[in-house]
Amino acid sequence: ADDKRVLEKFLPIFESAALEVGHNTTLFDIPYVQARMADPANNLGVIPQVGHFDTYMSGKSKLRISSKSLARMSEFLGCKNQKSPVTPAKWKAARRGDPEALAYVSKHCKYDVLVEEEVYLKIRPMMRRHPVLGKYGHCHVCDSPHLQQRGYATTRLVGRQIRYQCQKCGA
Repeated sequence: ADDKRVLEKFLPIFESAALEVGHNTTLFDIPYVQARMADPANNLGVIPQVGHFDTYMSGKSKLRISSKSLARMSEFLGCKNQKSPVTPAKWKAARRGDPEALAYVSKHCKYDVLVEEEVYLKIRPMMRRHPVLGKYGHCHVCDSPHLQQRGYATTRLVGRQIRYQCQKCGA
């Protein structure tokens, strides 16, 4: 129930990240962590501003599939890693300290990260508003310097500009 020490260990890691990637983090994880930090018992201030990419929100706008769950998206995108199911009883047993349940939940979380990474890598070239990670002249998504000119694009704000495609990630 006391999560202050977990948050104190989490914050330096989170602050050092160039980009935070997660599934449904916009609606659940980020507000939840912010609420736990603001709790008077923890009094840890506000969550640091880090580049953010939510695969749920991206999948919702780019993939026309019935369910936007991470498991369904990974299946649809043909990811090699798949999520494992966790029952509420298993979560409760893990919270109580049951060693078998803790080992299962730990393994589940590791696979969750692998699945999330695969979904992110497959969906990021589709995203036009991906947070900029690279230097000028590099891909804004993966920071590769291998760009190829692909004609021109015209925008209302800037006008005609050269269009590039990354040869590494496809963005």
